[in-house]
Amino acid sequence: MVAHRSILVADHLKRILVGQAIDCATWETAFHKLPSTREALMPFFDELPRPALVFIEACRSWELVSDLCEDLDIDFLLIDPAKMPEISRSKRKTDRSDVEAMVARLLRTGVLPASYRATRA
Repeated sequence: MVAHRSILVADHLKRILVGQAIDCATWETAFHKLPSTREALMPFFDELPRPALVFIEACRSWELVSDLCEDLDIDFLLIDPAKMPEISRSKRKTDRSDVEAMVARLLRTGVLPASYRATRA
């Protein structure tokens, strides 16, 4: 985590991406809600100070974000929400609360539980 200048922790849905960006130099954070299209996400991801790291909660549409990160040379990690009781057992089921739970754990422990990433083949 310290090796990165910026981190984005996000929940990616069919129509929107809800995320919290962390500036690792100042520890300032900002919430973002963006349309979930390559055209909308590309400029935002491209402006992340490098080196950058993107955490995405495992979902059906994670590959769009993974491909974008690969194209922009941004590190990408897929997160398994089932391994996070803060999310899986929570009664607050909103995208923002999921992101807040992931950020809280990341800042507390320095890691998030990775999800298995099958190859495209």
